[in-house]
Amino acid sequence: RFIWNNVPWLVRDIGLSAILVNENLQGGELRLPVRDLIDKHSRPVVEGEPWFPTKVKDWVILNDGSYGCVKHQTLEQVVLRMKGDSLKFYSTTEFMNHSPLNISAGFRYCIELGLDYKVQDRIDGEIPTLIENGLKNILANFFTGDSPDFTFLEVRFDNPAASSLNLMIILHADGKCADQYEENRRKIQTALIQICNENNLTIPFSQLTVNMADNPPTPE
Repeated sequence: RFIWNNVPWLVRDIGLSAILVNENLQGGELRLPVRDLIDKHSRPVVEGEPWFPTKVKDWVILNDGSYGCVKHQTLEQVVLRMKGDSLKFYSTTEFMNHSPLNISAGFRYCIELGLDYKVQDRIDGEIPTLIENGLKNILANFFTGDSPDFTFLEVRFDNPAASSLNLMIILHADGKCADQYEENRRKIQTALIQICNENNLTIPFSQLTVNMADNPPTPE
Protein backbone atom coordinates (compact mmCIF):
# COMPACT_ATOMS: atom_id res chain seq x y z
CA ARG A 1 0.00 0.00 0.00
CA PHE A 2 1.50 3.25 -1.20
CA ILE A 3 0.16 6.81 -0.89
CA TRP A 4 0.40 8.94 -4.02
CA ASN A 5 -1.29 12.38 -4.26
CA ASN A 6 -3.08 11.66 -0.96
CA VAL A 7 -4.71 8.53 -2.38
CA PRO A 8 -3.77 4.93 -1.45
CA TRP A 9 -2.57 2.60 -4.22
CA LEU A 10 -1.69 -1.06 -4.48
CA VAL A 11 1.82 -1.60 -5.84
CA ARG A 12 1.09 -4.30 -8.42
CA ASP A 13 4.57 -4.46 -9.94
CA ILE A 14 7.87 -2.64 -9.60
CA GLY A 15 10.96 -2.69 -11.83
CA LEU A 16 12.31 0.20 -13.90
CA SER A 17 8.83 1.63 -13.33
CA ALA A 18 6.11 0.95 -10.77
CA ILE A 19 2.54 0.00 -11.64
CA LEU A 20 0.03 1.31 -9.07
CA VAL A 21 -3.61 0.24 -8.99
CA ASN A 22 -6.72 1.50 -7.21
CA GLU A 23 -9.79 -0.42 -8.35
CA ASN A 24 -12.16 2.03 -6.65
CA LEU A 25 -11.09 4.82 -9.00
CA GLN A 26 -12.14 5.06 -12.63
CA GLY A 27 -9.02 4.74 -14.76
CA GLY A 28 -7.32 3.64 -11.58
CA GLU A 29 -3.91 2.52 -12.88
CA LEU A 30 -0.66 4.51 -12.82
CA ARG A 31 2.82 3.83 -14.17
CA LEU A 32 5.53 5.82 -12.38
CA PRO A 33 9.28 5.86 -12.99
CA VAL A 34 11.14 4.40 -10.02
CA ARG A 35 12.93 7.73 -9.44
CA ASP A 36 9.57 9.20 -8.35
CA LEU A 37 9.46 6.67 -5.50
CA ILE A 38 12.79 7.65 -3.98
CA ASP A 39 12.38 8.52 -0.25
CA LYS A 40 8.75 7.32 -0.37
CA HIS A 41 7.37 4.58 1.89
CA SER A 42 4.95 1.70 1.48
CA ARG A 43 3.60 -0.97 3.81
CA PRO A 44 1.88 -4.36 3.63
CA VAL A 45 -1.82 -4.34 2.72
CA VAL A 46 -4.26 -4.91 5.59
CA GLU A 47 -7.04 -7.33 4.65
CA GLY A 48 -10.38 -5.57 4.20
CA GLU A 49 -8.90 -2.07 4.36
CA PRO A 50 -10.76 0.32 2.02
CA TRP A 51 -8.90 1.89 -0.89
CA PHE A 52 -11.15 4.95 -1.15
CA PRO A 53 -14.03 6.30 0.97
CA THR A 54 -16.59 5.76 -1.79
CA LYS A 55 -17.45 3.91 -4.95
CA VAL A 56 -19.35 5.20 -7.96
CA LYS A 57 -23.11 5.42 -7.13
CA ASP A 58 -22.50 5.68 -3.37
CA TRP A 59 -24.29 8.46 -1.50
CA VAL A 60 -22.09 10.70 0.60
CA ILE A 61 -22.28 13.65 3.01
CA LEU A 62 -19.33 16.04 3.22
CA ASN A 63 -18.42 18.31 6.10
CA ASP A 64 -19.18 21.36 3.91
CA GLY A 65 -22.84 20.26 3.97
CA SER A 66 -22.89 18.74 0.48
CA TYR A 67 -25.01 15.61 0.00
CA GLY A 68 -25.02 13.70 -3.26
CA CYS A 69 -24.32 10.57 -5.26
CA VAL A 70 -20.85 9.87 -6.61
CA LYS A 71 -21.06 10.09 -10.39
CA HIS A 72 -17.35 9.95 -11.20
CA GLN A 73 -14.19 9.49 -9.13
CA THR A 74 -10.71 9.50 -10.60
CA LEU A 75 -7.22 10.40 -9.41
CA GLU A 76 -7.90 14.04 -10.39
CA GLN A 77 -11.51 14.71 -9.42
CA VAL A 78 -14.71 13.50 -7.77
CA VAL A 79 -18.06 14.56 -9.23
CA LEU A 80 -21.21 14.47 -7.09
CA ARG A 81 -24.70 14.41 -8.55
CA MET A 82 -26.80 16.50 -6.20
CA LYS A 83 -30.55 16.36 -5.71
CA GLY A 84 -32.08 17.98 -8.79
CA ASP A 85 -29.31 16.50 -10.97
CA SER A 86 -26.90 19.41 -10.62
CA LEU A 87 -23.22 18.43 -10.50
CA LYS A 88 -20.63 19.49 -7.95
CA PHE A 89 -16.92 19.09 -8.68
CA TYR A 90 -14.08 18.50 -6.23
CA SER A 91 -10.45 17.78 -6.75
CA THR A 92 -9.80 14.34 -5.27
CA THR A 93 -7.59 15.82 -2.55
CA GLU A 94 -10.28 18.39 -1.69
CA PHE A 95 -12.91 15.64 -1.54
CA MET A 96 -10.78 13.62 0.89
CA ASN A 97 -10.19 16.70 3.03
CA HIS A 98 -13.96 17.14 3.43
CA SER A 99 -14.14 13.92 5.52
CA PRO A 100 -16.70 12.12 3.32
CA LEU A 101 -19.36 10.19 5.24
CA ASN A 102 -20.47 7.26 3.08
CA ILE A 103 -24.11 6.50 3.98
CA SER A 104 -24.70 3.80 1.36
CA ALA A 105 -23.61 1.14 3.86
CA GLY A 106 -26.09 2.40 6.49
CA PHE A 107 -26.39 5.48 8.68
CA ARG A 108 -28.25 6.87 11.66
CA TYR A 109 -30.29 9.91 12.57
CA CYS A 110 -29.71 11.65 15.91
CA ILE A 111 -32.52 14.17 16.43
CA GLU A 112 -32.89 16.31 19.53
CA LEU A 113 -36.40 17.17 20.73
CA GLY A 114 -36.90 19.74 23.50
CA LEU A 115 -40.03 19.67 25.68
CA ASP A 116 -41.36 22.09 28.26
CA TYR A 117 -40.29 21.66 31.91
CA LYS A 118 -43.96 20.98 32.77
CA VAL A 119 -43.35 17.32 31.88
CA GLN A 120 -40.34 16.97 34.20
CA ASP A 121 -41.91 14.16 36.24
CA ARG A 122 -42.60 12.13 33.05
CA ILE A 123 -39.46 12.84 31.00
CA ASP A 124 -37.41 9.83 32.09
CA GLY A 125 -39.94 7.06 31.54
CA GLU A 126 -43.42 7.67 30.21
CA ILE A 127 -42.66 10.23 27.51
CA PRO A 128 -39.73 8.44 25.80
CA THR A 129 -41.93 5.32 25.56
CA LEU A 130 -44.85 7.38 24.26
CA ILE A 131 -42.73 8.99 21.54
CA GLU A 132 -41.04 5.73 20.57
CA ASN A 133 -44.39 3.95 20.17
CA GLY A 134 -45.79 6.94 18.29
CA LEU A 135 -42.91 6.92 15.81
CA LYS A 136 -43.26 3.19 15.23
CA ASN A 137 -46.98 3.66 14.57
CA ILE A 138 -46.72 6.66 12.23
CA LEU A 139 -43.67 5.32 10.39
CA ALA A 140 -44.83 1.69 10.47
CA ASN A 141 -44.04 1.06 6.79
CA PHE A 142 -40.36 1.78 7.45
CA PHE A 143 -40.11 -0.92 10.14
CA THR A 144 -41.90 -3.78 8.36
CA GLY A 145 -40.69 -6.64 6.14
CA ASP A 146 -37.72 -8.96 6.14
CA SER A 147 -35.40 -6.07 5.17
CA PRO A 148 -36.82 -2.96 6.91
CA ASP A 149 -35.66 0.54 6.08
CA PHE A 150 -35.28 1.41 9.78
CA THR A 151 -33.52 -1.21 11.88
CA PHE A 152 -33.22 0.39 15.32
CA LEU A 153 -35.07 3.05 17.31
CA GLU A 154 -34.34 4.47 20.73
CA VAL A 155 -35.79 7.51 22.51
CA ARG A 156 -34.07 8.62 25.72
CA PHE A 157 -33.71 11.66 27.94
CA ASP A 158 -30.49 13.46 27.05
CA ASN A 159 -30.01 16.69 28.98
CA PRO A 160 -31.76 19.58 30.76
CA ALA A 161 -31.27 22.83 28.85
CA ALA A 162 -32.06 26.38 29.92
CA SER A 163 -35.61 26.37 28.58
CA SER A 164 -36.30 22.72 27.71
CA LEU A 165 -35.81 19.10 28.69
CA ASN A 166 -34.12 17.50 25.71
CA LEU A 167 -34.79 14.02 24.39
CA MET A 168 -32.51 12.26 21.89
CA ILE A 169 -34.13 10.21 19.14
CA ILE A 170 -31.68 7.69 17.63
CA LEU A 171 -32.74 5.81 14.54
CA HIS A 172 -30.64 3.48 12.35
CA ALA A 173 -31.43 3.30 8.63
CA ASP A 174 -30.43 0.77 6.01
CA GLY A 175 -28.07 1.98 3.29
CA LYS A 176 -30.74 1.46 0.64
CA CYS A 177 -32.41 4.60 2.05
CA ALA A 178 -29.35 6.76 1.37
CA ASP A 179 -30.98 8.49 -1.61
CA GLN A 180 -33.88 9.52 0.68
CA TYR A 181 -31.73 10.77 3.56
CA GLU A 182 -33.19 14.28 3.64
CA GLU A 183 -36.77 13.29 2.82
CA ASN A 184 -36.92 10.63 5.54
CA ARG A 185 -35.41 13.00 8.09
CA ARG A 186 -38.24 15.43 7.39
CA LYS A 187 -40.78 12.61 7.78
CA ILE A 188 -39.33 11.75 11.20
CA GLN A 189 -39.45 15.39 12.31
CA THR A 190 -43.01 15.77 11.03
CA ALA A 191 -44.01 12.64 12.96
CA LEU A 192 -42.47 14.09 16.14
CA ILE A 193 -44.55 17.28 15.78
CA GLN A 194 -47.67 15.17 15.20
CA ILE A 195 -47.01 13.14 18.36
CA CYS A 196 -46.48 16.30 20.40
CA ASN A 197 -49.72 17.83 19.09
CA GLU A 198 -51.73 14.69 19.78
CA ASN A 199 -50.40 14.42 23.36
CA ASN A 200 -50.38 18.13 24.32
CA LEU A 201 -46.58 18.19 24.61
CA THR A 202 -45.22 21.71 24.32
CA ILE A 203 -42.03 22.51 22.43
CA PRO A 204 -40.82 25.73 24.11
CA PHE A 205 -39.26 28.76 22.50
CA SER A 206 -35.68 29.52 23.40
CA GLN A 207 -35.76 32.20 26.05
CA LEU A 208 -33.43 35.16 26.52
CA THR A 209 -33.55 37.11 29.79
CA VAL A 210 -32.25 40.69 29.72
CA ASN A 211 -31.40 42.27 33.09
CA MET A 212 -31.56 46.06 33.12
CA ALA A 213 -29.46 48.08 35.54
CA ASP A 214 -31.48 50.04 38.13
CA ASN A 215 -29.48 53.24 37.53
CA PRO A 216 -28.05 53.24 34.00
CA PRO A 217 -25.16 55.63 33.50
CA THR A 218 -26.01 59.05 32.11
CA PRO A 219 -24.44 59.73 28.71
CA GLU A 220 -21.92 62.53 28.78
